[in-house]
Parts: sequence; structure tokens; C-alpha cells
Amino acid sequence: MEKIIFLLWKDETRSDEQFRNDLLEKMPRQIMDNAVVAGLTINIDDDRVKKAHEKRMVAVDKAMNASVSVWLDCIQQKLQIDSVIANYCQKYSSYLVTESVPLKNTEHLSKPGEATTGMNHIVLLQKPEHLSRSQWLDIWQNSHTQIAIDTQSTFQYIQNVVVRPLDSECPRVDAIVEESFPEPAMTDIEAFYDAVGDKEKLKKNATDMFESISRFIELDKLTVIPMSEYV
Repeated sequence: MEKIIFLLWKDETRSDEQFRNDLLEKMPRQIMDNAVVAGLTINIDDDRVKKAHEKRMVAVDKAMNASVSVWLDCIQQKLQIDSVIANYCQKYSSYLVTESVPLKNTEHLSKPGEATTGMNHIVLLQKPEHLSRSQWLDIWQNSHTQIAIDTQSTFQYIQNVVVRPLDSECPRVDAIVEESFPEPAMTDIEAFYDAVGDKEKLKKNATDMFESISRFIELDKLTVIPMSEYV
């Protein structure tokens, strides 16, 4: 089974609403008509998450407007999906990834095609030059993962390590994170750090999280875009 993540940049002539509606109402059926997919998830920077925009961090040339994840039996099927994806965006980049799910969403399941509650951070990571790939993965997956779960209100945490880019001129991305938060976390930092009404816990969780990510992430090379998830 292969997981491929597409990052999409919207054509500026297309409105945000049209872009969203096309991705949710037209694109899934066309993808499934062209290839046998075992799963399809769409994340969109839409009106549902506008109030979380202050959380955005952009290290790529321009923030992507959506991501599309597909699970395929074989990589060759990607060619059948490329032509569909290209119809709905100005440009896209795609990556073959290995998926790990340290925290599975079991509490906030939605019906197919409906938005998952809250927001889903789509995070693009780059490995710092001073760390080897094995060192970087060890810190992230064997140490930081539990700290992230313990210090935030996440109800889903998916780690996608990039095996290789699948298109020319892809932005450098070494991993893509999908991290889901409840609705209050969009605007309430106490809710984000799972510390509602507890200033000491807020301070500790925020400090622990920052100290942990500083070991393997350079903040000036970090991209974080809050999006709405549609499974």
C-alpha cells in the first residue's frame, strides 16, 4: 500500500468557495473513477478555520491552500490521479510517504465528506543540516512524539515521513504532519495546550513543547497551515 500526499496551490482566478466546493464535490468522484483508492482525505484552508490564521507559519514560497492524501495499491496509479488534481489547482507537488499514527482519531469521527470537528494543522518539516536523518527521526518519533501528545489537546496525530518527491520542482519537505485539535484550540491558547483554567499547566506545557521541538526543528523553516479535514 502506498500513501501519496499532494499539496495544492489554488488558481487565483478561482474563489475560495469555488475551490473548496470543487475539491469536495467534484474531485473525489473523478479520482475514484480514474484509480482504485483505498482511502482519500482532503484538507482545505477554508472559512471554517479562518479564525485560526494567526497560527500560520509559512516557510515555503507561498502557503498551500489544500492537501490531498490518497492510498493506492501501487505507485503507477498516481499517473491516473495527476490529471484530475491538475484540473483543480494552479500547481501541485506530491510526495510518497510512510505513515505512522501515534494518536488515532477515535473521538471525533465524521461522516464521509463532512468536516472533522476543529482544525487540522498541516505541517511541513525540514530536517536540520546538523542532524543525520536517523538522529532526526529518533528525536522526533522516539522522544518528541509523546511530549507533543502530553502537552497539547490533539485528538489525532499522523506522522508522514517523505520517502521521495514525485514531481519536479517540489519544495523541500522531509515530513508532513497532520495534527488535529478541537474547536476551542483555534483561538484559545489554554485550550490548545490542554490547560484550560490552569496557568501553571499552560506555562509548563508550552515550555516543554518549545524545548522539545527546538531539538529537531528550525522554526524559520517550518510551515504550519490550519485546515479543515474531510475524510
